[in-house]
Amino acid sequence: MTLYNPLPRYRSQVFDVTDTFSVPSTVGLVFVTLVSGGGAGGGGHATGAAGGGGSSSGTVTNFPLPVTPGSTLSVVVGAGGSGGAVGDPGLPSSTSSVTGGLVECPSPPPGSTGQPGAAVNGGNGGAANNAGAYPFPVIAGATGGANNGAASPTFAGSATVYFTDGIPGASGAGTGGTEGGDGRGYTSPFAQGGAGIAGGGGGGSLLAKGGAGGDAGQPGIVGGIGAGGGGGGQNAIGGSGGPGRVVIAWIG
Repeated sequence: MTLYNPLPRYRSQVFDVTDTFSVPSTVGLVFVTLVSGGGAGGGGHATGAAGGGGSSSGTVTNFPLPVTPGSTLSVVVGAGGSGGAVGDPGLPSSTSSVTGGLVECPSPPPGSTGQPGAAVNGGNGGAANNAGAYPFPVIAGATGGANNGAASPTFAGSATVYFTDGIPGASGAGTGGTEGGDGRGYTSPFAQGGAGIAGGGGGGSLLAKGGAGGDAGQPGIVGGIGAGGGGGGQNAIGGSGGPGRVVIAWIG
């Protein structure tokens, strides 16, 4: 009886926590997808306006990384920022990375936090970084005013073959408003702003939608993978940004 070796096939490993990856002994090239942590939503003012939504991380998709067969890669999965307390911005998010290859693997900029609501004006949405250009020009989030929140600004989208931009956050409603701004995303449905003096929606990542803005008196919603958290409604906390993710794929 004649035995045949099986054909090589596509394989992948998903990382949702920081870990290491053991390169198979027959593999000299892997393909890396990285999403960093999403930006947190800002908290609403105790008696004033609502918080802005956080922005999403950019994405590096299927970056070809030469590796030494049998070596070990270090994988860091970025954390989403924690939502802002009442009257405060959220805490910063962090960056995902893969190191140990034969060339430097690029890391996408994480999302930025939305700003807290002020006495009258809603908090600005978090700014996003244009991941496809160096040194990552900033795309400002929506600007908050005294009335309804504003939707996320337009964004560039896929800027190069491996990079996709983050999406800015929407602004929160001011004290004269009745709704927060809607967050944008790469796929619908998008993150909606809340009702009343309400938070703005978070920007969506390439992998997930942003968190919705909190209604008046309600917290913002946590963003999906790499996405921004929703802003908190009046007298409420912001939603945390979504966690990052790393995927390493190979043929073998």
